[in-house]
Amino acid sequence: MDAAEFASEIADQLSNSGEVEDFVGPFRPHLLPGDLAEIMDNDGPRLLGIITTVKHSWSKTTGFLTSITIDSGGKIGRPQLRELIDQLASKQSSAKRVYN
Repeated sequence: MDAAEFASEIADQLSNSGEVEDFVGPFRPHLLPGDLAEIMDNDGPRLLGIITTVKHSWSKTTGFLTSITIDSGGKIGRPQLRELIDQLASKQSSAKRVYN
């Protein structure tokens, strides 16, 4: 059962792995690198990934803006792909020790 859950989690993370997106919007001083980024659509909120960079700027024509970069390869507060693989490997090696 654990292996199936890990496989599902890995597949979910790999489906968006490597996608990096940049967004510019109204000034949002509360955003920090490491925050989760969600987008709202008709089906409700959808997790985009983790905010990796935040830059605030100002110009006479546009006013204050916040630019963010989102990395969809991982999710804060949830295990990263490498951690899941390490967990599976340690469970397999401990199971071998118990049964051998």
